[in-house]
Amino acid sequence: MKIKMIITVLAVCSLLISIVNAQTVSEEARRHMARGQAAMEMAKSQDGYDAAINEFMQAKRLAPDWANVHYNLGLAEEKAGKLKEAIASFKQYLRLAPNSPEAAKIRERIYKLEYKAEQELTLPEIIDVLVSFSGWETKNLQGCSPSREEFQITRAGDDGVRVPTYNVPDAFRTGKYAVAGGQVMKVTAPVLKYATAFNVCQESVYDKHGKWPDYCFHKTEYEIEVVSKTLTKVTKKLLSGGSGVIQCSFQKK
Repeated sequence: MKIKMIITVLAVCSLLISIVNAQTVSEEARRHMARGQAAMEMAKSQDGYDAAINEFMQAKRLAPDWANVHYNLGLAEEKAGKLKEAIASFKQYLRLAPNSPEAAKIRERIYKLEYKAEQELTLPEIIDVLVSFSGWETKNLQGCSPSREEFQITRAGDDGVRVPTYNVPDAFRTGKYAVAGGQVMKVTAPVLKYATAFNVCQESVYDKHGKWPDYCFHKTEYEIEVVSKTLTKVTKKLLSGGSGVIQCSFQKK
């Protein structure tokens, strides 16, 4: 009987704390909360969700014990793909509102987000894959041969890679015919997009014009998706010198 009374008292105290917290939330905090909710309703891209997060963070700064702001912040962070941050926000909501009618659903949501977060690749892991996948096995040797220089990606600093800008015969790498280069790109996501131009002309074309005409370069666009530490998916789109889309995947041996 005493245990039951203690539980009841604790529940009432928790409810009273929630009511007090709600009553002491400043108007400025409520304004930022409303602005964040509006931003969520309007969001159609990462920028939209980031704007919502910013508003909720302002509300959180003004009312750190307001449970609802942590819940809404968690929703925005989840939409923005910031899973670890979302998990922390939802857990904070449960700490502030342990008797919420939605508590069970939110715990289940946290469990799902924790699993998803465990599957996420870190930036260094993504870069490791990008600079090594060309040596993996592929089922489409004709369209995505690992020996092709189009996939020779190298590391560039802690958060970037160098992708091939031009692919040319060895004879065109030095001297007056030289045309080769790479482009450094910052890696921010598991998907990398770049384009490479292939020189299909002979030296005589250069000698005739004194330069390489634009028609000598056939351009191909690439989209490389790092699915996991052992799998990448590649989409090649011919932009000139042909047409069509080639898709293939590379699997680590």
